[in-house]
Amino acid sequence: GYSEAVFDAIRQEFEAFAARLSIVDLRFVPVSALKGDNVVSHGSKMPWYDGPSLLELLETIYIGSDHNFIDLRYPVQCILRPNMDFRGYAGTVASGVIRKGDEILILPSMKTSRVKSISTYDGELDEAFPPMSVAVTLEDELDVGRGDMLVHVHNRPRAERHFEAMVVWMGDAPMDLNVSYFIKHTTQLTRVRIDEVRYRVDVNTLKRTDPAPLRLNEIGRISFTALRPIFYDPYTRNRATGSFILIDPISNATAAAGMIIEREPSEQLPSRPSAALAVTAVIGETGGGSLIKEKDRIARYGQKAATLWLTGLVSCGKKEIAYLLEQRLFELGAACVVLDGLKMRLGMDRELDFSPEGMAEHIRRAAETARILNDSGLLVIGVFVSPMAALRRMAADIVGPARFREIFVDAPVEWCEKRDSSGLYRRARAGEVKGLAGVNMPYEPPASPYLRIAGDNMEPSVAVEMILSRLREDGIFPCRP
Repeated sequence: GYSEAVFDAIRQEFEAFAARLSIVDLRFVPVSALKGDNVVSHGSKMPWYDGPSLLELLETIYIGSDHNFIDLRYPVQCILRPNMDFRGYAGTVASGVIRKGDEILILPSMKTSRVKSISTYDGELDEAFPPMSVAVTLEDELDVGRGDMLVHVHNRPRAERHFEAMVVWMGDAPMDLNVSYFIKHTTQLTRVRIDEVRYRVDVNTLKRTDPAPLRLNEIGRISFTALRPIFYDPYTRNRATGSFILIDPISNATAAAGMIIEREPSEQLPSRPSAALAVTAVIGETGGGSLIKEKDRIARYGQKAATLWLTGLVSCGKKEIAYLLEQRLFELGAACVVLDGLKMRLGMDRELDFSPEGMAEHIRRAAETARILNDSGLLVIGVFVSPMAALRRMAADIVGPARFREIFVDAPVEWCEKRDSSGLYRRARAGEVKGLAGVNMPYEPPASPYLRIAGDNMEPSVAVEMILSRLREDGIFPCRP
């Protein structure tokens, strides 16, 4: 009935709801969709409203505040090389202002130069700002490609592989945690995996609901790990570098749109390794497994396959115990092998860093290797710091709880630091090394390990005999008939 009281009630209810969405500028216009009042011009039914009509508002509302003119972010789209004298980096200014003579930092190479010129179809400019499309030349010949970003030296975005975002799922197919999606962020296209759905959001109440893979039109808070670092700012600060889309790798359709948030340090976000199919799905159902039965391997080797996972701080003595145990088992006729975390880091894992996601992938590869060796009937002795309980649980799940034996070599960090010959503790104390358990990363001791060995109070040879005694007691080696 064109009631002002009804309009005010709707406005107050919506203002209360929208306050939780952090909307900066919220406008209300009473309109009649049927009669057209206040759509283009004012009608006679609502004399109590003296504001602009909807069309007036749309034509005059200020939208410049949507652009960030402070933080220079210039994602490179392509390289223009019409002749040997011109090398221009073309793109759209996402935010900030770029001027001739500005000192520029190129990400990810971290090289610096100065802006030589800013070119457009109509000629050169002294400066450019969003959303202008230009070509920038630099004073130095540098290797810059699509997906790189030009920024000011003392104003950098975050450069992370691990981040979280509020995501709106747009694909007909529901979210699949085992799929590696493409992420399109500024001009960069790379792969990304979904680490965790932290919670979903009920769009009617804005309340959090139980985490589950998102379906069409659902919204949730998701943590991701990208194949290579992306250069971003939180969406609330910079829409251009804080937004992205996910692309389905099979259909090439847009699967989701996301807004990057920054509520926790990257190293504290949940991470998981790349998803792998269950062993039963690969071997048990589709075939292609070994023709040798487990009982035949046990009869041949006189042992049951198992993974002895030695965990503890750096220099706690686990490596000495592991290699001495290998020697004793070999002398007794066992078929065994040591998986040394350091050797894996120097070999098959050399491209991994010590970030949470790099550490998770390192442990995943080790556990997968141990499982394959166990499937061949071997005893595996793993030597890994593996500081987080979640990582060890993951390793146990991959190897199989029936085969996984967690052995905790317990020693105080002070004792470990004194006998450390690698210099890791010294470098960690100086801030040169991050992610060292006991110094700048917590170590979560096993709650109920298979064995606990006091590394600072027990000789390695005594620890080895303790492990052998437990293996005999459990019928692992030598195996009881």
